[in-house]
Amino acid sequence: MNRKHMKYALLIFAFAAMNAFAGIAPFTERPRIDFDVVYKELAAQGAWQKHAKHKWVFVPNAPDSWKPYRNGQWVYSNAGWLWRGKEPWSWVTDHYGAWIYEDKKWKWVPGNKWHASSVLWQEAGDLLGWRPVMLDEFQEVLDGMDELRIPETWTVTLRTNLEHPVDQSLMVNDDMRDAFLLKADASYHVFRSYREFERAGPEPAKIWYKTAEPPIVYEIFTLPTPDTEPPPGAPSKNVYMYRPIFAQDKEGIFRRIAVNAEGRKTNDRASVSQVLTGLSEEEKAKLEKIQQIRNPKIEAVPADNKPESALPAPDENVKSPASESQPTNTGSSIMPSRRR
Repeated sequence: MNRKHMKYALLIFAFAAMNAFAGIAPFTERPRIDFDVVYKELAAQGAWQKHAKHKWVFVPNAPDSWKPYRNGQWVYSNAGWLWRGKEPWSWVTDHYGAWIYEDKKWKWVPGNKWHASSVLWQEAGDLLGWRPVMLDEFQEVLDGMDELRIPETWTVTLRTNLEHPVDQSLMVNDDMRDAFLLKADASYHVFRSYREFERAGPEPAKIWYKTAEPPIVYEIFTLPTPDTEPPPGAPSKNVYMYRPIFAQDKEGIFRRIAVNAEGRKTNDRASVSQVLTGLSEEEKAKLEKIQQIRNPKIEAVPADNKPESALPAPDENVKSPASESQPTNTGSSIMPSRRR
């Protein structure tokens, strides 16, 4: 093959590689959305309520006996134990923020960080139990012991039931659950990759111990929209989920909820005044101060109303002695001086 043909072949190969990469980009890059999308979707599936500690919480339309992380399936992934819930709100409530138990109801506190799941695991003998908890940035449990000791907040089942989907029919009765909680210990295992990681939950090999092959570690890929189907011919060890990134930080999320719940106009990026909607008075004052520093208002003195002390403009060709010895100040006079 001569150089000319080889050059064309390399160009064709590079073009094909670019197309192949573009084809998988929707499943490797997380979409970015406004939290308004979540607010409106959940509003049709439950109620948003003000909360004294957590500002806003979502309460789903579900019976009093309903619990999170009970109707779905556990799979083991490269991010740890991954929950795939069947409720219509599971895609967001079981992977962002946290569930809290109050007034004998489960309420969801919004958050902007995605988790494979947010639960505390316990194990004893052939039984496994898990409970929704609030985690900090280091994956440490924030719930107090009084909350963790409430028996009805726990889901307990046989260890081998994690091989397939679970629901209420596979859970132990209340007496067995209470006995389990008295003797159960925290459940952790070691995940080995380029180094060893300690992770919450049971050892996967003890769940699928009947199979000769080691447990599958699923790779998580991202769907660009909730309705997108996984790509045809995708490997069976891939898991495809809708897990967007929110355009707001945690505090911004709560402001977006307030904007929607209180009936104010939603955020319009084309209008600065609407962008400020939802800010506190303190935040508005800080923003106005910054804008004043950046865009000072200079009030001109009317020509026919000059103060008596005003001096005539100096002749440009005449230099004063002071102008030769002192440096010229080119900075803005409204900028605050730096304290020493």
